[in-house]
Amino acid sequence: MSRRVKVWAVAFVLLVVGGLFMFLTLLSGRSKGAQKIVMERWAETIGTPDEVFERYPSRETNLEARELIDATVRFGVDSAPRSEKDLPRPDRAMVKRFRQFKARSANWFKTQLSKTAGPPDPPPEFVAEFLAEFRQEIDRVQDVLLDDAKPAWLLDLSLLYHSPNPNLLGHIDLNKLLLADSLAALGGGDTGRAERALESAWELGELLNDDPVMITQLVRLNMKRTQAAAVRHMPWLARWGPRLDGVALRESMERALFYVGWIWPQIDFGPSENSDIVQHISNAIMGPFMRLGSADASERWRRTILRLQETPSWCRPAFDRLGITLEIPLPWWNRIGGFLMVDIEQTVARVAQTQLQFELTRKVLEMAATREQTGAWPVASEPWLQSRACPTDRWVYSVEGPVASLRLEREVESFAGAVALAWQFSLDGRASRALHRTGS
Repeated sequence: MSRRVKVWAVAFVLLVVGGLFMFLTLLSGRSKGAQKIVMERWAETIGTPDEVFERYPSRETNLEARELIDATVRFGVDSAPRSEKDLPRPDRAMVKRFRQFKARSANWFKTQLSKTAGPPDPPPEFVAEFLAEFRQEIDRVQDVLLDDAKPAWLLDLSLLYHSPNPNLLGHIDLNKLLLADSLAALGGGDTGRAERALESAWELGELLNDDPVMITQLVRLNMKRTQAAAVRHMPWLARWGPRLDGVALRESMERALFYVGWIWPQIDFGPSENSDIVQHISNAIMGPFMRLGSADASERWRRTILRLQETPSWCRPAFDRLGITLEIPLPWWNRIGGFLMVDIEQTVARVAQTQLQFELTRKVLEMAATREQTGAWPVASEPWLQSRACPTDRWVYSVEGPVASLRLEREVESFAGAVALAWQFSLDGRASRALHRTGS
């Protein structure tokens, strides 16, 4: 190769490298500018980072939470946050024992939550024995949950994606145990213990209310759905009716949806301290694209949630009637945006279904209360039969002698992996309503 060709080759390489450097420099500036603009828009929507962190102040796992952990480890439930290594964990033998409890109670538990009339069936022998064996420990858990001083878990949202989470699997397990205790007690005629266990399960779900992290709110949502189904077996309107607030449920999820998109422009795509030269080069090339993509996805997400917030109903029939779609189109170059976004359509559908479950339970409670107070079933008007959670839906109400029934007019699709819940319920006026006692 001649010297002249070598010079031209070197010049060409320098030109390409220089052009690439200039392009990446401009793109880096563009991405930082986009991040700044998006965060300013988020500040108008939910507040500045300081305001958000002030709304959700950091805290440590408190003494009441440690008491709850101490009680649950004794029957094999790990309720301690994974990020706190110094907290006690159940030994393997007890974990195995609790897994047996879950396995042997699974079919019975699902059957009770999907029942269309009460009372609950007695639990399998192993389940009854487990609840009896650990009665003292379960009662201690309920004492902690029902006390005025509530457990609180480690929270530090300033860490963004690295913020600690409660032990959500522990919450799921403990919720099932408390609901199983409630249903088993009610099936055996012990209404006082049944209501105490159900009250404890409800308070357990409330511990997650002030955490805006999406996965935490999805777990809380699932817990509330199962609790609402269990409440139908114990229709005591004065205490439970006001709690089944579908509007508050939706507002909690709205906060979580806003929060997840608010995090994206703040993700640090830079190399870590231990990164090698290849990772540094890769970050220099891909970092601006990822920052620009996350800012673009965040702004599209923000607009979608604002539009969703203004939508009167979150149920699918209402969306279809209004021609609303929850798909968020992304430009061809924004690959990171598709990775960041969660399935908003399924999340919204889960909220709508839980709202309908709340509504069914409230109406069943009203039916039972009217029967208890007047000796007759309520005469339902057309406005009462129209769903508030989903105005396109209607409840079908019928009375045949002493039995009154209520069902949703349409079929509702179940979510994969979720406990199938009933969309109808019947009350028999001849049955004894032992829970309708003063102060219960």
